[in-house]
Order: sequence, then structure tokens, then C-alpha cells
Amino acid sequence: MTKTGPPTVLIASADPTQRAALAGLLPEGFHARMAADAESTLAALAESDFTLVLLATALPSLHGQLLLQQLKAHPRAADTPVILVVAAGEEAAEEAGLCLGALDSLPWPLRPPVARARLRAHLQAALLTRQLASLTTRDALTGLGNRRHFEDALDRACRLAARTGETMGVALVDIDHFNAYAAHHGTSTGEAALRQIAALLQGIARRPQDVTSHHGSGAFALLMQQTGHFARRLDQVRHDIAALALPHAPTAPAPTLTVSAGGVVARIPRDAFASAAPLLLGHAANLLQRARDAGRNKVVTEALLVRPDTG
Repeated sequence: MTKTGPPTVLIASADPTQRAALAGLLPEGFHARMAADAESTLAALAESDFTLVLLATALPSLHGQLLLQQLKAHPRAADTPVILVVAAGEEAAEEAGLCLGALDSLPWPLRPPVARARLRAHLQAALLTRQLASLTTRDALTGLGNRRHFEDALDRACRLAARTGETMGVALVDIDHFNAYAAHHGTSTGEAALRQIAALLQGIARRPQDVTSHHGSGAFALLMQQTGHFARRLDQVRHDIAALALPHAPTAPAPTLTVSAGGVVARIPRDAFASAAPLLLGHAANLLQRARDAGRNKVVTEALLVRPDTG
């Protein structure tokens, strides 16, 4: 599932008065998330996507220039616009921040009308950029994310799971003998079946951080942050797809369209993040193959503790 909440701006400042004033500049429809130090700023970036970051040039434990370097190296924040909030006497920090990739700066104390107008222009540009970027990560047929979108989301989810210690679930779902189905019924019927199955799969990935993607040729992938009843939810969607009773090709082993799935519920220690994403995908692929080998129209799941890559 893609993010459906309001666009969000991360406001990183140690001064609560400054944070409140900056939040008051946001246009209607935008949400503010606050961070009072460098650690909470980086933690917020690991958990959520932000339209823009408002960054004070001085924060406890890590001043703005060093933090900006980390933001620009962060996989989730490298392309997120950063606006510096600069107090009098911080011209050197402002210059350094702009050289490091900050988009613009706002002087503190604020001149609200001017600051509001500049911020509004930057937010409009950022939203347009994100909309254009989404076109390259969206599958036009099903409306789901594509493989690129899923891989980016998986990387972010692994980082979050490694930081929080919570489990996460990854599943690969394959329509059984889909090529035979599409060849017999035709392209338009095959595409209609894909859309129906995509909708059912998306129905079990309801939370904002859950992701359902279409990988082409009857293949889908799911990412779930809350893994309670993971296997049951996958098996329920398998039953729901079978209940569509879509007549299969005469040459197919089953009379109606079915799916097979392999799913892994993983816990990722902090020192195992680097190897997590490909390992989870590979394990889910092996479980999917076991479901196929067992006769298809089955779900196979396992729990996994990711080990650090010592090679």
C-alpha cells in the first residue's frame, strides 16, 4: 500500500518555539513531524517519507552541517529537499549547508509572509517532483508499485526492522500457469484477471507502510510491517482468488485460476541489515518454489532470523 496520509514536512530544531513557528508556515493539508535532535531526525527518516525537511543549522549532538551530510547520504533522504533555518551570525553554516546540497534557507527570526511564500513554492515543486517520480515506479496495468518501487520499499523496511527489532513479512505470489491462461483467453481477459488479483492482494496490505507490487507475467510481491497472522492472511487471499472461479485454460491442471505463495516472517538484528533484503527475497522465492512443487494452489511460510553476512 502506498502512503495515503497528508504530505509531511520534517521540522528538525532544538527550539520548541522555532518548531512551532515553522509548523505554522505550512499550507493547509500538510502535516508537520517534529525532531529535537540529530538522532530523532535520522530515526524519523528511517520510518517515514517526507516531502521536505526544515533543518536548523544547530542541533544537539550533531550540528546542522554534519547532519546535512548524513541526510544527503541517507537512502531515504538523498533526494528530499532540505531548507536550512539560519539565525543571525550563522552565515558560514548557511554557506556550507548550501554547498552541501541544501535547496534554500530561511532566516530566523522569521518574516512570516515572505517565509510562507517561499516555503509554499518549494512544497509545490517538491510535490510535482514526487508525482513525476511516481510514474516511473507505478505499474500502469494494476495500479500497484512495480519491481523498482518494491525493492526501494524493502530496503527501507529492512532498515526500520533492524532499528526497532520488530518482525517484517515478505511474500512472493505467482498466478499458477498464467501464461497458459492469457494465451487461451486473450490479452484483455488476462489483464482483467491481473487487476482482480491485484485488488485482492492489496486488500491484505492495509497499513501505510505495507506494499503490494506487480512484477509482471502473473507475479506479485508483498511487504508487511505487522506480521500477526501472516500465513493466515496469505492463505485467505489464496482462497479468495480461487473463489473468483475464473475458468482456466483447458490445458491447465486446475479448472480455475489459482495462486501459489511463499512468505517469510523475518527478524533482522542491527548487525545483519546489509544482507537482509536479498536474503529475504531469496528465501521467499525458495518457499514459493516449494509451494509449486507441492502441487500449486498452496502457501508455504517460514520464520527466519537474518544472520550477519560474514563473507
